[in-house]
Amino acid sequence: MFNLPNFSSKLLAKAKVLDKNAASRAATFSDPAQNARDKFIIAALEQIDILKCDIAAVQYVSPDIRLHYDKITGETIERCKRLKRWFWKHSSDEWRIQLYYGNKHLIDTVFAFKNPDDVLEFLEGIIKETQNGVLDDAFKLQRGKRHTATVPDKKVPNAKR
Repeated sequence: MFNLPNFSSKLLAKAKVLDKNAASRAATFSDPAQNARDKFIIAALEQIDILKCDIAAVQYVSPDIRLHYDKITGETIERCKRLKRWFWKHSSDEWRIQLYYGNKHLIDTVFAFKNPDDVLEFLEGIIKETQNGVLDDAFKLQRGKRHTATVPDKKVPNAKR
């Protein structure tokens, strides 16, 4: 088992805990749908953690450390992993959220809520629905977009050359 210092025990009780390294390796799972579910659940758990920090007015610091090479000084610098937030506060005082799979929109729908607690509830519900396989078609569509090669349309040859 790996260490999860930022997650509360209440959150862990509601969600299936996954090893990030295992979920990122496709060879770990024989079922690509389960691999996609696990990847999405890990990302949703990170978003829940970010939102909880926003509610508590605390800066979120990712537990994942990335190493960057500084070309000027020649030193290796440790930086926290940067995460894109799925949610934002709109100018109409609504909290909006859009679901992502990797760096692409999972579905094109933007959901609006009155307060951040509703967004938190929505994310926890999405995790439960994902475990039940509700988003499998959306994952399949995203994988299809990514792995399908596009063939340009053949031009009709011009009679005069």
